[in-house]
Amino acid sequence: MRHPFRVQSTLNGSPVDEIELPLNSRHTIYPLLFSLQEIYKRHLHLTYKLVEDVNKGALGMFGWQSFVLIVIRCQENYSFDDMEIMFNNDRLIRQFLELDYYDESTSFLGRTCFIEFSHLHKK
Repeated sequence: MRHPFRVQSTLNGSPVDEIELPLNSRHTIYPLLFSLQEIYKRHLHLTYKLVEDVNKGALGMFGWQSFVLIVIRCQENYSFDDMEIMFNNDRLIRQFLELDYYDESTSFLGRTCFIEFSHLHKK
């Protein structure tokens, strides 16, 4: 079974609850990230429950990473190609994925997103 969160913190990464978010930007991603951060900080028991629900998705991802992917994809209505670019190149999003700030070896493919969401939409 996959771990819900990263077991060991990264060397140069910040814990999700300590990531500084820009407060003056008008982009819609920042309120979403702030909400994720508040859930992570204040409702850890709820976070574990939410992560358990999405824990059967893409291989090689922690439950929290899957949860962040799902929330951003659904709220921002990004394509899988957009998600691939964002998750591989945006430092702030990579911090939310609990990745080391300078980690360039971990990458996500658009098909990883597809596997994740095709699993969730089967009823």
